[in-house]
Amino acid sequence: MRDPAIAKAPVTVTEVRISPDLRQATVFVMPLGGVEQEAVLAALTRARGFLRRQIGGSVKLKYVPDLTFRIDRSFEEADRYHPALREPRVARDLDADPESTGDGTGDEDERRG
Repeated sequence: MRDPAIAKAPVTVTEVRISPDLRQATVFVMPLGGVEQEAVLAALTRARGFLRRQIGGSVKLKYVPDLTFRIDRSFEEADRYHPALREPRVARDLDADPESTGDGTGDEDERRG
């Protein structure tokens, strides 16, 4: 039995990768709040035919791509790197003026003219 809440769950499409021949499309998605990921993925897979018809009716293509749905894991990856980017040593480097030598001599202004 299908969960009616899943049918109305907001989903963000974060990326679509299309094969060079335009016959395959991998759609990366993330359900709102990251909950019920597998159920949302299953629902999108079941609705694949409907979605392909919608695409075919609104975009003029020789072939309507076959759709494959995947959960976007880039948010998890970003969360892993975020603490490292907040370290004072790294934050200092990220905030540095690329035009500045950072040696504190004030020579940056002289070089800029």
